[in-house]
Amino acid sequence: MNATKRHHPPSSRGAFTLIELLIAASATALTATTGAAMIFAVSSASTQTRDNRTDRAAGHYAADRIGRVVRQARAIGHVTATSVALWVSDENENDQVDLYETGRVYFDPDSDAITYEYFVTTGKTTPASAVATSTLTTEASLKTAMECDEKQSVVLAKDVASTAFSGYPSKTQARIVSVEFKMN
Repeated sequence: MNATKRHHPPSSRGAFTLIELLIAASATALTATTGAAMIFAVSSASTQTRDNRTDRAAGHYAADRIGRVVRQARAIGHVTATSVALWVSDENENDQVDLYETGRVYFDPDSDAITYEYFVTTGKTTPASAVATSTLTTEASLKTAMECDEKQSVVLAKDVASTAFSGYPSKTQARIVSVEFKMN
């Protein structure tokens, strides 16, 4: 028997050429890079959306707290761009403003916070210390009168960039105060 060897051409061997391997590697690297970029973009968008949602919720919560303080007040004293003076309640029911019945909501740019200050009495009766109407309607005089140890401070909003209060001053019963603030 006469055996003849058959030679197969190189293209029919089933191996890949160097060029085919380089093209496959390039396509894989391009796909992996694109996938990583997409994952990073989705992760960044998700983080930013969560941060925006948190900031929005904090803003709504602060606006609700400020609104509740103003609605529960008996009257509004002064309203400036940065503060609101309130006749919080008539604890001793004498129909006149006493210092221990006042409070104020103000923006403190040093701490970037909107704060509510009011008096806390230690006894069952509120001391009568009548306040002139000018004290309630002037920001500086109420701030000076409230500088004592018996006051309580509650931060209504943190990380506030700017605040603008507006409303109807002069002890009106309407209790209409608008507040706009921008969170950091």
